[in-house]
Amino acid sequence: MRSILLLVLLLAACGEYPPAPPPGPLVHPAWVVASGWHTDVCVTNADADDWARDLAGAVAETRYLCFGFGDKHYAAEHDHSLFAMAASLIPGDAVILTEALTRPPEIGLEATEVVKLRISDAGLAGFLAFLRRSSQEPGAAHPRLIANGQQPGSRYLAATSSYHAFETCNTWTSVALYAAGLPVQTGVLFEDEVMRQVRQLAAAQQGSGV
Repeated sequence: MRSILLLVLLLAACGEYPPAPPPGPLVHPAWVVASGWHTDVCVTNADADDWARDLAGAVAETRYLCFGFGDKHYAAEHDHSLFAMAASLIPGDAVILTEALTRPPEIGLEATEVVKLRISDAGLAGFLAFLRRSSQEPGAAHPRLIANGQQPGSRYLAATSSYHAFETCNTWTSVALYAAGLPVQTGVLFEDEVMRQVRQLAAAQQGSGV
């Protein structure tokens, strides 16, 4: 039984990541935000397209848009029982978390760490395309809203992929950064793996004068 479960998880973990966009001048800010074990990716509202602004429910005062990934039962339904946490190890429903912020991410989110990066025009387009693939089924008119979040300006939308032991919020963040043209290792599972990479990348960008 244990072998069958492991096989299911490994098959669910297999997937094609989007190709990284070509390099170019790093002109757009992006933030990776850690909140305990969870990570999000943020961009400015001005840099986002209308589709992403609508996805996050941006208003005139919105300055930043933040996006993440999570287990539906844990994140949107707030079921933090041991049963729900154990169930999240096998493929199940997932959500895309959105935050429309009027303040910088380090203030607007309950962040334990925030790292600022830079991405190119092509990288921004790649990230937004990945976000669309993550939240809108092919042929659908628009993403499906699951629930409004606990904080003003936050939403949970149905994700197009499953959440499980090998596809966590941090895996999603790493693939989102890869889609944005950043040289990160994808497929990571834990917050510290993501943040270690982005700290090194931020230092390299600063050292090169970006």
